[in-house]
Amino acid sequence: MIIWRGAGIFVFFIILGSAFLVMFAGAAVFGEPWFAEENQGWVLATGFVLSAVLTYGFHVFLERDKGKKAVDPATGQEIILKTPHELAFIPVKFWPYILLAVAVCFAVAAIFGVPIFN
Repeated sequence: MIIWRGAGIFVFFIILGSAFLVMFAGAAVFGEPWFAEENQGWVLATGFVLSAVLTYGFHVFLERDKGKKAVDPATGQEIILKTPHELAFIPVKFWPYILLAVAVCFAVAAIFGVPIFN
């Protein structure tokens, strides 16, 4: 089950789209079967870096929304109301860092020759 709020579901689609794009590019570069054991970590790391970059751009796009200003009648204090954008209860602004951490894990696994899938 995928849980999201606002435009957070698009992070999932960005990750999925990046994975497909990198898989097709991997097939073009490495040929069939491109997902050989020695290429797995690098291809997955590249996909997650691409996802992180696109998600960061998406976050910047979402932050352009300044929100709606409202005034609390009891205190007279001005409040800015913005739609939260989350995927799995994690705000979109943190997803690029999570995706980069996953990419680093796959790159380290590739450097040390650890098989990703057995």
